[in-house]
Amino acid sequence: MNINTGNSFSIAQQGLQRSQASAVEAAESIASPERLNGPADVSSVERPGERPESTSGTFEPLAQPIIQLKESQQLFDASAKVIEVSDRTIGALLDVSA
Repeated sequence: MNINTGNSFSIAQQGLQRSQASAVEAAESIASPERLNGPADVSSVERPGERPESTSGTFEPLAQPIIQLKESQQLFDASAKVIEVSDRTIGALLDVSA
């Protein structure tokens, strides 16, 4: 009996690696010095009662990296589930063939 499990495990492992890289990228974006130090130009600071002006790309909205971080978590969870199910399936096949 030939059981080829390399494909599902390697795909799941790639998913884990991609999720880690994406999470690191999102975390670096959230904690970037530009975001922590605030705007370099004081005139671009939002004042109460004023509509915020475009900062011409100086700041990336915080929501985007947070969404990316959540997507990374879901990718990691899905990839871990693939490994878990593959492991159980192989175990069941080995039990049946034994």
